[in-house]
Parts: sequence; structure tokens; C-alpha cells
Amino acid sequence: MNNQKLAKEPMHCYTCQNETEERCSYCLLPICAGHGRQVQPWFISRLVMVCLPCQMRLEEIAREELELSWMARAEQQTAGLHVLPNRRL
Repeated sequence: MNNQKLAKEPMHCYTCQNETEERCSYCLLPICAGHGRQVQPWFISRLVMVCLPCQMRLEEIAREELELSWMARAEQQTAGLHVLPNRRL
């Protein structure tokens, strides 16, 4: 088969095998509207389709970033406590 013939063949959703024209913007798996969701990444202004496994990974990354920011804030607050001068009245 040549490349032109491959490009014209319909894609099928990786989960339900329904015909689709969409691909996951992250892993490029073919996905239908029922097995994907439109999200807006922070680095672009338009919505893109993302498959369920990539959605779960993006949510995991967001949770990890939130935990890291909380830990960083907590470290800054405790570091600030040690820097304060000890004053006696």
C-alpha cells in the first residue's frame, strides 16, 4: 500500500472501534467523542481532544504539581521562621 491509500482509510477509535476523524493530541491514538475529552492546554489558546489514558496522566501531573507547590510554600514558611532574629525584651 502507498501512503495516499493509507491516509484515506477511516480511523477507528482505539476503545470502541467506531469510525472517527479525531486523534489524541498527546499520544495520537484515534479517539471518538465518547472516549475523549476536549481540554485546553496552558500553552495554546484552543481546545484539543485528549484520550482517557492521557486525561488521567494529565490529572496526575496536575496533582503532583499542586503537591510540590504546597511543599515549596511550607518550606518557605518554615525557612522564614528560622531567619527571624531572636529578640529579648
